Amino acid sequence: MAKSRTMSAPKAGARSSFQFWAASKNDFFSSLLENTVTNRQVLHITHCMVAFFSFILLSGHLVTAAISMTWFFLSLYSARKGGLK
Repeated sequence: MAKSRTMSAPKAGARSSFQFWAASKNDFFSSLLENTVTNRQVLHITHCMVAFFSFILLSGHLVTAAISMTWFFLSLYSARKGGLK
């Protein structure tokens, strides 16, 4: 007979360690921007920077420029939706 394994579900109010880290204040960017910045917002800023630099580096060809520009605008949209001004 096969042994069954039981797993319990996490509590409804429990937060993962990543969620705690994402909600905590980032001191480096907070001192640079002179405003309270969370690690989640830093991830949004980093995503926008990577998308922008890929747009600059891949702008030699029309197709790659269009893809990277779309990625850049979508990253700006998600950053705006994520709480950045």
